[in-house]
Amino acid sequence: MTTLQKALVGITLIAAIGTGIFEAHRASRLYEENQALKRRQTPLAAQILQLQQERNDATNQLAVVRSRLAAMPRNNTELLKLRGETTQLQQDSTELARLKGAQKDKSAAQADFMNFVVAQMGSSMTNAALHNLKAMKETLGLSADQEQQIRNLLMSSVETQVQASLGSINGKPTDESRKQLAQLRADEKSQMIALLTPEQQVAYQNLQDQQAADATQAFAKREASAMQNELQLSDEQTHTVISILASLPAGKGGIADASAPDAKEQLDFRLQALAQTLAPDQLAAYQQSKLTEIEQASKALQMFKSFGQ
Repeated sequence: MTTLQKALVGITLIAAIGTGIFEAHRASRLYEENQALKRRQTPLAAQILQLQQERNDATNQLAVVRSRLAAMPRNNTELLKLRGETTQLQQDSTELARLKGAQKDKSAAQADFMNFVVAQMGSSMTNAALHNLKAMKETLGLSADQEQQIRNLLMSSVETQVQASLGSINGKPTDESRKQLAQLRADEKSQMIALLTPEQQVAYQNLQDQQAADATQAFAKREASAMQNELQLSDEQTHTVISILASLPAGKGGIADASAPDAKEQLDFRLQALAQTLAPDQLAAYQQSKLTEIEQASKALQMFKSFGQ
């Protein structure tokens, strides 16, 4: 072979060998890539299965939610009802707490008020008792021992009479409370007389009679003075009214209290006694004025009772 032919044959062999090597390398690389893909497909398949399971779970949950939503109108009504009842219970609880607080405040105010009333009544009765003791000492010539015993008796009686008076105001039967107070005064008088000598007992009775007459005269003057201003009484009428009222005995129109249970009955006695002295319009005006006082006293007593309860 010529040199040229040998060169061509060499080149052809080299090309064939190179092409074979290239194809073998390419095949090897493709095989490795195929294996790598297969290796990656295994976890991908697992992920796909997991995603499919999650999708199925989500689908099931959606179905449950839709089912609940379908039933929601009925359940929602019940829920709203329960919420309304809960709100009402909360409001009731709040109101109950408020009422308890108000009741506590009211009870404290009632206690303070009753303590004030007891203190005022006690102070008034104590002053009256001490004034009476002073008059007895000056009029009867009490010894130091008599004065001390009578003071103790009067002070003890004051406390008992305050409680009895409160019981009467707070609604005990009128007859019972009046009898109780009358009995207390009778017991006090009996014990006091027992401490006096016979001469002092006579002087004590005279003192009581004089005190009663003075009280009746003072009542008559106060009543006549008020009537003179309100009814335009003449001086002659005023003096006559004083004489008439001062002559009326207790229980028959004499000294009377607008808050007494028989206040209207006592007023009728006074009206009958004054009918010949007052003009018809004056008598009617006086009657209306006293009825207004009695009504106001009754309302005040009712307020006192309700506040003390």
